[in-house]
Amino acid sequence: MPAPLLPLGLLLLLLPVYLLVEYKSPSPWWKLALKTACSLCFVAAAILSAAAAPNGWRGWHGIFLVAFLLSLAGDVLLALPMKRSLPAGLGAFFAAQCCFVEAFVTRWGLSPWDSLAFAALCGAALITLLKAPRLDFGAMRFPALLYAVALSAMAAKAVSGVYIAGWAVG
Repeated sequence: MPAPLLPLGLLLLLLPVYLLVEYKSPSPWWKLALKTACSLCFVAAAILSAAAAPNGWRGWHGIFLVAFLLSLAGDVLLALPMKRSLPAGLGAFFAAQCCFVEAFVTRWGLSPWDSLAFAALCGAALITLLKAPRLDFGAMRFPALLYAVALSAMAAKAVSGVYIAGWAVG
């Protein structure tokens, strides 16, 4: 098994335990510990993937690592049993999505398909967030919309990178 797959295999073992604890345990600290462990698996996979890259470490590997570290911070902040951590967690995830976009653009460049995919994904996300009757974000409405835009940009670039540039990681 290639080294980057080891943390992902561990993630597959941890994830059902985390999901069980998430929905059954009254302790927020168990949830925090397991969510952090799952997020650390992604960080480890990013480090091992960069180390195993056929052409060596590249700048975009570092950007991915920063994105996964920001995602880890977001997971920890959102799992904390304090309401004040929600804006900070959302901010960390927003910054992570921006880093993912930067890493994908650094790796694959930009294509005309990126704009089309972004417009479609962003439009769908914004219409859903603005029109869904049961979604009420209150004071977090603008940050949630901004996060949806960043997430749409990341997804659009990831999809175009896979389908336009191919799966090559090296």
